[in-house]
Amino acid sequence: MQKIRARFFKESYRILKPGGRIIMADGFLKRAPQNGKEEQAYRTCLRGFVLPNLALTEAFQSSLAETGFRNVRGWDKTQSILPSSRRMLRLSIGLYPLHFILSTLHIVPAFIMETIRTGLVQYSFFSNGPGAYFIFYGEK
Repeated sequence: MQKIRARFFKESYRILKPGGRIIMADGFLKRAPQNGKEEQAYRTCLRGFVLPNLALTEAFQSSLAETGFRNVRGWDKTQSILPSSRRMLRLSIGLYPLHFILSTLHIVPAFIMETIRTGLVQYSFFSNGPGAYFIFYGEK
């Protein structure tokens, strides 16, 4: 995955005009999962978000700088996404029983159940786990 990120940053840097800016906002890891519960929540989120992994914030910021971007900065906006994350948790709790039955009967696709499982763990993953929502900025 680091190779893909490095290629993306190099291509972004190449196509930007001098003085151009890159701004990215996404989910990241602020640290590695520290126990089995955090690791399980991380794996559940990856399946639900359909991602192979999440980058560590420090590694992501370093990669931007190593590519040549200047004035690289990052802002932790995790607190800003928690209200929506809490709503997703409540919605997932309400939908889980119905979708469990529908999934068991093969009436809804399996990925719907993965999305609901993600809704059940993502709030704790971001509020007091290893997850973080960051905005990164760099200039060419």
